Amino acid sequence: PVTNTLQVIILPSPTVSAGNNQTICATASAALNGTVTGATNTGSWSSSGSGTFSPSFTILNPTYFPSAADIAAGSVTLTLTSTNNQGCFAGTGSVVVFLQNPPIANAGLNPTVCANNNTVILSGAIIGFPATPVWSSSGTGAFTPATSLNTSYIPSVADINSGLITLSLTTANNGVCPASTS
Repeated sequence: PVTNTLQVIILPSPTVSAGNNQTICATASAALNGTVTGATNTGSWSSSGSGTFSPSFTILNPTYFPSAADIAAGSVTLTLTSTNNQGCFAGTGSVVVFLQNPPIANAGLNPTVCANNNTVILSGAIIGFPATPVWSSSGTGAFTPATSLNTSYIPSVADINSGLITLSLTTANNGVCPASTS
């Protein structure tokens, strides 16, 4: 009898990891760090939204730039799918990118006060992310208190003598977004 043998090579199934879920500021981009192992080490990214991948959706570690629609939705799911699978079924992995709106500070209108009636009533606003307000001054007067949107500023004698001071409202405790100053 003639015997013929063959060897069957069994490739490991593609294993895909899209990385951990992340929260970014809506004005920022998401750095992705996918991995593909097993029968292949290549993959391509897709989005549940309409943002863009840079430099390409076909590399494992692109940067994702959310679109206006992604930002309005508040999150986007990004899926990494293995490619060049050598006969194996494709593997997939997903990551959710949550998009935090940035805080935007608004100190309000420029007030004018008299030297003999000089308490400045302030009414600031923060829209977007609910950050903590922090008032500051180019002068040496005092806020009552400095961490409330609606507060008062009492100018010092040096402030009154200078005739002009700048009051600023800055956000603190901004989540993943940078501070905003008005």
